[in-house]
Amino acid sequence: FVDELWVYPIKSCAGFRAPAWQVGPYGLLHDREWAVTSDDGSALRQKDVPRLCLVQACVDLANRVLVVSAEWMPSPLRVPIDAEPDRPGPVADVSTCGVSAGPAAAGRVELAGAREWMSAALGVACTLVRKPPPAHAPAGLVGFANSSQLLLLGSESVEMLRRWMRDRSVSARLPTASEFRPNLTVRGCAAFAEDAWGDVQIGTSVILSSAGPCARCSMVNIDQRSADTSGRALWALSHFRRQRGAILFGQLFTVGGSSSSSSSSSSSSSSSS
Repeated sequence: FVDELWVYPIKSCAGFRAPAWQVGPYGLLHDREWAVTSDDGSALRQKDVPRLCLVQACVDLANRVLVVSAEWMPSPLRVPIDAEPDRPGPVADVSTCGVSAGPAAAGRVELAGAREWMSAALGVACTLVRKPPPAHAPAGLVGFANSSQLLLLGSESVEMLRRWMRDRSVSARLPTASEFRPNLTVRGCAAFAEDAWGDVQIGTSVILSSAGPCARCSMVNIDQRSADTSGRALWALSHFRRQRGAILFGQLFTVGGSSSSSSSSSSSSSSSS
């Protein structure tokens, strides 16, 4: 069954847990629709700016606003979802992990007041940009996510990793699911059962189609609650989750179909067909 559902409105920033959430053009509605970028158009990553994980982003659907906050900032940044762009028209492309975000980069907009707030919060010159979805979005469209719409991870898979580290007395904190930033965590399955799933049905309304395993990087070593970078999750995974040079953990999915355009963390999930 689905244990937790997470939405990350801003790439690499902290997301929020929701009891239920709508499906949108990028998978979950407004998931990674925004990114923090440097002046050259590169999306900032936690590997370069670990403090990103302490910046909280939440979408208030009732008031149609993106709320961005950090404990050390005097007030949150509030960005109306329906606001007109501060800088309309084509601007420099946005890249994520060195790869172009694609033709929709022409829709990149700098949001009023965001440069000052984000630069002060992170201590580096940066701003907040948005990749608005097109009116008629094709299936599988990705916002600022690296490769696919959704990441699913089994809670038992995380526990298996923790057990491996405990049994070998690894001198590092044990990772939690949050280090891997899944959109969906599932419980009640064998460890790594998600590796073999093709299509997954959430409740009676949403079908997810597998897009393959998720290759992990050193970002999984970052404690999402403190920004500490001394974790050893990637090293541990490399001992039993390496395939053809990549370290794989979790499964990527795209929204393959929906009859009611909603997803709920209280719904049951069936395994692959």
